[in-house]
Amino acid sequence: MASRPESRFVLEQFGMRFMPLAEGVGRFMTEIEAGLPEAEVLVTEPVFCLDTLSTTVSHAHAAAPAAPTGSRGSLVAAVEKAGSVANVAIVLDPTTDRFLLEHLQHGRPLLPAVMGAELLAQATIAAGVSERVEEIRDFIVERPIGFPTDQSREVRVEIEPGASGTITAKGWATVRGGGGRDAEVPRVHVAATVFTGATEPITARLDDMLFPWNPMVYQDDGPMWHGPSFRTLSGLFLDRSGGWGRLTAPDADTVAEPRGAAGWTIPAAMLDGAIVGCAVYSFVLCGKRVEVPVRFERLRVVGRAATGEKCTVRLFFRSQDPQQTIYDFVIFGVDGRPLVAVDGLHLAVLSPERRGPA
Repeated sequence: MASRPESRFVLEQFGMRFMPLAEGVGRFMTEIEAGLPEAEVLVTEPVFCLDTLSTTVSHAHAAAPAAPTGSRGSLVAAVEKAGSVANVAIVLDPTTDRFLLEHLQHGRPLLPAVMGAELLAQATIAAGVSERVEEIRDFIVERPIGFPTDQSREVRVEIEPGASGTITAKGWATVRGGGGRDAEVPRVHVAATVFTGATEPITARLDDMLFPWNPMVYQDDGPMWHGPSFRTLSGLFLDRSGGWGRLTAPDADTVAEPRGAAGWTIPAAMLDGAIVGCAVYSFVLCGKRVEVPVRFERLRVVGRAATGEKCTVRLFFRSQDPQQTIYDFVIFGVDGRPLVAVDGLHLAVLSPERRGPA
């Protein structure tokens, strides 16, 4: 039951359903007249239990440990070097990779933008130019990596050292048509500048949220579908500044099945949950805009959450035009320590005709 129309509208966007006001008042009065014989709260859906008791988790305060130079993450298939340039081959399988099976656009697997960044990070380490990656800048999805058929796709990541400890990383793949045929000339699909040194500390502090969480309900009938391994966002509270989101850290190996998360840098499922929170803001508060991530200006990873840890993402709305919305966000651990920061996340409006990823 919701007596305020504006409250009911917002909560209905999260999938909550309400009984009519008269029915709710009638039930309340019946309980009062009966002397409140039973003290209980009836919860009809588990998604509305946002803060149930859980076992205590230990915290991993450090970022991903440094890997031996030239070591390979679980995504890397092969490495070839020609002078200062390295080419790292990564083969993606839409029939087995969990991060593809549970991330669908119009019913077909689509590589999540956060996984595009992970490809570039793993390629940088496998090329032997860095032991770990803590910062990525100017990441862009030039073309989405989709799977119109069940054929696997190879992404060749070109790693070239630049100035002042920077690496230029570009993910090349052939453009695939709806019939499964590949174009002859490969094209850049994802690209970024990777920094090889330690990143700057995240100095942001988590401010207090004024009201309780609204439950997050992932939609099963929208253009974008997220499976269980990506559903890390359980609650949201939105305001004019942006808002707050409740994230639960999953086991890293879950989204990485069946390869395992060895050598992974980016907490992909948590980061995707934060991006979904920004997309919900655009939908609920900006005229039901449906948006997808296309680039970010800066990503810093300085810590890791333990499996099951309740984290908070603080969202900041920056700007909006007819084509895109820009956000910043920081993910904090249960004790308030900053873990991940994204500056300048660009979400582009998904046009109705965009149905065939390349």
